[in-house]
Amino acid sequence: MFDKQPARVLARVSLVMLFVGIGVGLTSLLTWEWVESSVTSSSALGSTEQLVIEGYTPLAFLIISAIIAPVVAGMLGIFEGLRMDQRRTAVYVAVGCFVGAASLVFVSGIFIGQTGTGGESPVGPADLVSLAGLSGLVSVLSGTLTSVFGSR
Repeated sequence: MFDKQPARVLARVSLVMLFVGIGVGLTSLLTWEWVESSVTSSSALGSTEQLVIEGYTPLAFLIISAIIAPVVAGMLGIFEGLRMDQRRTAVYVAVGCFVGAASLVFVSGIFIGQTGTGGESPVGPADLVSLAGLSGLVSVLSGTLTSVFGSR
């Protein structure tokens, strides 16, 4: 019933978060296409309103993906905590949460980078990496604490 292989715990947590990042990124990209076709094409919007929509919508998508990572890490921590038989497994959950959260934000950021004015990314690569790292650190706390408190 319990995983005796820590590499499986690490891989499971990291991959689930990576797949969530792909889903968030794809949803952001498709939502942007919808915004572009139905909202910004409206003749009722002035140039300032269009500029605000095109400039801040991708940033909102990126903020949402950074906020989602610790939430997903916390949920995974609970599930992994129920599976673990030793507290040291929480270390593998923590590493998986960091890798997974960083990949979640980075992968969704790649998709989000295709949105905005002319497909130009509103966030540079260094900013994206730093946001992914910060989200990863918070996800470590979230995933570790919930796995320890969720353990038997």
